[in-house]
Amino acid sequence: MPNALWNIANIERVVDDVKQRLRARQVQSVVTVPKIEAQIEARRQQQKAVLKQITERMVDALRMFHMRSVRRYGGPAFHQILHPRRLCGGG
Repeated sequence: MPNALWNIANIERVVDDVKQRLRARQVQSVVTVPKIEAQIEARRQQQKAVLKQITERMVDALRMFHMRSVRRYGGPAFHQILHPRRLCGGG
């Protein structure tokens, strides 16, 4: 009889252990709204950083183009001279 009681207690311990493991796994697998919002915000910040970097590179490229045209032609580039606003007298 003591052997049977020990087996029952052992089985109950194993069942409790399995239940705890399942609960822990469920807690890990549940994706909460704040987690999703944090992921979205992180992605948004990453995209902003990439756009900022692209914009900075474009500004640098345009600045270099302008400086090159000033050095070569002594003034603004040809397409800037013939710009419609310049032809109409509007600065």
